[in-house]
Amino acid sequence: MLFLILAAMNRSAEAGAGNFKKLQMLFLYLGGLIVGGQMFFLQEYTWDVALHQVGAYVALGIGVPVVFAALSQASRFRWAATTAAAVYMVFVIGEILILPLVSAEPKLGPVYFPVTHLVPAKFPVLIIVPALALDLLWQRVHNWKPWQIALVSGFVFVAVIAAVQWPFANFLMSPASANRFFGTIYFDYNSRPTSFDRLRHFYKPDEGWTLWFGLLRAAVYAAISTWIGLAFGRWMRGVQR
Repeated sequence: MLFLILAAMNRSAEAGAGNFKKLQMLFLYLGGLIVGGQMFFLQEYTWDVALHQVGAYVALGIGVPVVFAALSQASRFRWAATTAAAVYMVFVIGEILILPLVSAEPKLGPVYFPVTHLVPAKFPVLIIVPALALDLLWQRVHNWKPWQIALVSGFVFVAVIAAVQWPFANFLMSPASANRFFGTIYFDYNSRPTSFDRLRHFYKPDEGWTLWFGLLRAAVYAAISTWIGLAFGRWMRGVQR
């Protein structure tokens, strides 16, 4: 579907047709679903109790900038990454608000936590903030060489996501987040009373040189990820069939 819309959008852009904007928004909506799909595969590394580990930011650096860069290049929209991230955020928050309204109960055991409704995913990672930072950056450096853009983008992405997600993870571990919006009151049926999730404790948090070296490694991965996304996005501009 993404490539069908992309082909129509590229043909419309060359012809100067009036439906380009509608196709562009539809393309970015599907791009947001792709971001959501990417975050689904990263959720094992970005569980709220793991957000003080280097592995979470390495996983985000590998998996997210490539999508943002590709969507930005292919869509020709100044706020492509922010728009796609917003679609992901709205989708997951909507899931948190809606799924618990549906009655359900576990059919497997053992049951360590009583569940009476569908259990939603965790609160979304705040990738919308580095998405906005990347959109602002890319608007100012479009004349740079791709490797220069990718290198700076990788460090910007990791610096911003770490700066916002690290303290936000503290909030998610606090009783202040125990409400229907942030969803930290929901646990699956096999959550033991002594689990890190139930106790609101971070799992093996990193600190010191391990943390800083890990974030540096994440930034390098994010730069490579961005470079791949930029190249793929430029190729996507040529798709017309």
